[in-house]
Amino acid sequence: MIRNILAAAAVVIGSMLALPAQAALTITPITWNVVGLDSNSPTTGPVRFPVAARVCAVGAPSHGAVSAAFAFQAGGTNNGTTGCTGGVACITLRSGTLLSYALTTGALAAGSCADAYFEVEVFNADGSAFKRARNYTITATDGSGPVSTPQPRELFVES
Repeated sequence: MIRNILAAAAVVIGSMLALPAQAALTITPITWNVVGLDSNSPTTGPVRFPVAARVCAVGAPSHGAVSAAFAFQAGGTNNGTTGCTGGVACITLRSGTLLSYALTTGALAAGSCADAYFEVEVFNADGSAFKRARNYTITATDGSGPVSTPQPRELFVES
């Protein structure tokens, strides 16, 4: 009987102890999906555009350092290396842009955010890129598992 009373007391006391909050990363796009070339002179206007997402730690600090990665996905009207002049993809990452990098060197504090920026380029901006699209995703991880931008996400070249 005493053993049952002690077991019941342990359950009650254990349920009253506060468990530490579990950290959850969220990721939200912060740039437009439409990139615009100058329709009057597409070869002389801007051809590089930022693509970014905001990563936040919700409820508790992140589980260590946070990193972000960019990846093109299947789909869109510019999948792979077809569609633009010269047989190359109309929308690519700018040469020198990292595919992934560390957003923080340590844990991201609860309620804090970090922005992940990547730079895309409209290749052969000669008008053949107009109305083309390419799917992509930005994924963040802190060692507890990845979170990705909502799908589908696409970059669309407007004239």
